[in-house]
Amino acid sequence: MPSSWLTFAHPILQTGANKTALINADIPVPLKAYPTAPSLVGQQGTASPEPAITTNSKSQLESALLWDYTFSYNYVIARQDLIYLDIQLNVADTLQTDLADAPPDLFEALMQFNASQEAAILDITREDENSIIALQSFAWMVKQVADAWPSWFAGNNKNLLGAPNKSLSYIIKEEPEAGTGKLLISIQPELPGLAPASLPLITINGFKTKDYSRVDDKQVYYFVEATDTTETPLLFSERKKFSERGVVIAQNNVLLEENAWAGVAVHRNEILAGQPANKEFRYITPYIRFANICYPYLTNQIPINIADFTPDAGSANKIKLETLLVNFFTELLKADPERQVMLQIQAGYSFALQPDANAPLQLGPTLPIVLLTPLPVTGKNISTVLQPFSGALLNWFAGHSVVGVDTTGNIRLTVSLFAYSSTDMHHPVLTLEGVYLPTNVVDFS
Repeated sequence: MPSSWLTFAHPILQTGANKTALINADIPVPLKAYPTAPSLVGQQGTASPEPAITTNSKSQLESALLWDYTFSYNYVIARQDLIYLDIQLNVADTLQTDLADAPPDLFEALMQFNASQEAAILDITREDENSIIALQSFAWMVKQVADAWPSWFAGNNKNLLGAPNKSLSYIIKEEPEAGTGKLLISIQPELPGLAPASLPLITINGFKTKDYSRVDDKQVYYFVEATDTTETPLLFSERKKFSERGVVIAQNNVLLEENAWAGVAVHRNEILAGQPANKEFRYITPYIRFANICYPYLTNQIPINIADFTPDAGSANKIKLETLLVNFFTELLKADPERQVMLQIQAGYSFALQPDANAPLQLGPTLPIVLLTPLPVTGKNISTVLQPFSGALLNWFAGHSVVGVDTTGNIRLTVSLFAYSSTDMHHPVLTLEGVYLPTNVVDFS
């Protein structure tokens, strides 16, 4: 039956033969259906691609510490939807368990109290069989606020000994480009003015991501077919055929960001026709998070010469072993010298069996010397560990007549870094296997 009060808007036309529209009306239409929660596909932590091939040991060390956090979600997005991302960095293992079944924080507890306290008080004043239940519920809500209050200001979401907990929040929007209809995906921080130099990269399987624009805090991408030399763009009308989206948080320093944990939520009808919509029309899903925190397990085999971190060290200017080691590890931990890390060091000695400067491959054994168990250290107190460690190395050389000390010999180190926020001491987040020190630069006296 036709409605007697609801009708479609008719355009206002000019008079005359053409009768063209005076204005192009953009009427926002809210989608009155609760959105389904997005599904999480996968996450991984991988070594960041090296920016350029270099023989500089300091640059190689800096590159070895960097990793990319990549995760993907699947969601058939409507035009009225916004995707909200929440990425937690440096999450303690205990915090992951707590968040899975945690009491509300102070904000949630206050919102819950504000939404329910009037109804609870009304039920209490009725003095009927429900009054006791209402009183118990009121007391429970007050207790929730009281319990959440101290932890909110104490900052319990921090790993005080390790790296502090960080939170990255972004908003993703998909829309067509005017005139061409190609898919544009924008990403920007949830809070204005907090955008880093580079925003997360958005990817779609089978397509190459292209920069469209960067204006202030907002990065916009478009997508072209990966195997198409003409770079045919993905159209907005075709986006639902490719509903999986990848997000890359690049260039994380493993000493500052040792793990990551992503969550995805959908906000529907929040922005309509470029304007905030009435709150009565908004639908918001809770954040869906991965079951596990993502740790990078990086193994770097690029040769890194310890002597390069001590100025003027060379065969003509020999340096004390402890000084060489302290300078290298100070550089390794300089990103946050006060932060405590779990460090394990394994040392060996290698030399060439048939030394030949022109040989493309030097063959020879590596003799084990010493292995330290994982120890908590900082950049400021690393010397307290390296002093006995270098002493053990010197004692080994003093007690063994090995060849090549003044020619092809090298002290080989395997340096392993374990996540301080994890109890896993079997899988280091970073292993440097190419660290070496030529023995002809060491003062063994």
